[in-house]
Amino acid sequence: MTSSRGTGGKVEKLELGDVIARLSRLVRSPEYQAEAKSVLAEMALDHECDWMGKGSGVPSRLVQLVARGEWRGRAFKVSDICKRVVRALTDSGTILCYGGQGTGKSVAAAYAMKRAGRGLWLSAPALARARKWPSRDRGDFALLSSANGAEFVVLDDVGLEDDGHAGALEQYLCSRYDRHKAITICTSNLSWSGFATRYGERVAARVSEAGIAIHAKVVLRPQKKEQ
Repeated sequence: MTSSRGTGGKVEKLELGDVIARLSRLVRSPEYQAEAKSVLAEMALDHECDWMGKGSGVPSRLVQLVARGEWRGRAFKVSDICKRVVRALTDSGTILCYGGQGTGKSVAAAYAMKRAGRGLWLSAPALARARKWPSRDRGDFALLSSANGAEFVVLDDVGLEDDGHAGALEQYLCSRYDRHKAITICTSNLSWSGFATRYGERVAARVSEAGIAIHAKVVLRPQKKEQ
């Protein structure tokens, strides 16, 4: 079998073996391999952005920061708190990541979702309100269905819900503990003692028994100056 190509008005006939040899040299060239790696990396990023940005509930800023590596000029770096949260991932259990503002708790939770390749991101105040006073107009029943059925959940801003809704969140955390192979990552500005006081010793004991509490101490994000 032969192939032909034009070269300055002339037709060059190539044997199939010559075509394969030339293609092989092209594929092995550093330029081709670099371009292929770049395309594959971009496809992987698009896939991560697609699943994290559609249906997972992860805020868009975190999708861009963790999946794309940059958001509004801020570059993403895998911090110590990110590594600790990922190391704590198991088949089941609760991870409580607590600390002050700007310590990378939510970023670490989003990074853990990326590494796991799955998960549902929930706002703790929104979930607590939906469980306490569900509204069809707000889409709460769909939210509750997703929250109850998900195996991997990130519960962000635990402790910011209304005081009267804390009991509803306590019940949800207990139900997560009772489920087989349910993973729950909670982020909170509460201290460990504040968490135990707000949600009760039963929830705190279950975090201690079948989970881990990780204290995020280092401020990673510059805080706004008070006027």
